[in-house]
Amino acid sequence: FVSDTDRQMFLGLLRDNAERHGVAVHAYVLMDNHFHLLVTPASEDSLSRCMQGLGRSYVRYFNDTHGRTGTLWEGRYRGAVLQPERHLLACMAYLDLNPVRAGLVAQAQEHGWSSHGHYAGLRVDKWITPHPLVWGLGNTPFDRETRYRDMVRDGVAPAQAVSLTQ
Repeated sequence: FVSDTDRQMFLGLLRDNAERHGVAVHAYVLMDNHFHLLVTPASEDSLSRCMQGLGRSYVRYFNDTHGRTGTLWEGRYRGAVLQPERHLLACMAYLDLNPVRAGLVAQAQEHGWSSHGHYAGLRVDKWITPHPLVWGLGNTPFDRETRYRDMVRDGVAPAQAVSLTQ
């Protein structure tokens, strides 16, 4: 991503392709040269179709906008299945903290290109689908937002971070 316009375009295309192909987007983070998604596909081929549509349309946009040709990403997307009860909330926090670990911002809420703002109560992203485990953070939106902010602030235990990156 070169500009905020690129990031906005990417998120719009992600939203459209996720809806079209039956993929619930739970969390995301956009970095300068890559992105991470936490999603649940509705069917066996939903994710691959979503990523294919997203890749085709974004690469076309990016190349046209920036006067370039060719591929944009190295190879096919990589995906991993995780056990939600053990890893989903930690994975969300890990994604939100990616810009902090990269030295782009001091705190997760300073990075506007992740789902952190949605879960922390800073904005509403209507296209984000909270996983049922998020609802378990509290009985009210305020409770869930507070607990989510606290969870991200506390970070991810080193052992769990290792298990998320393998």
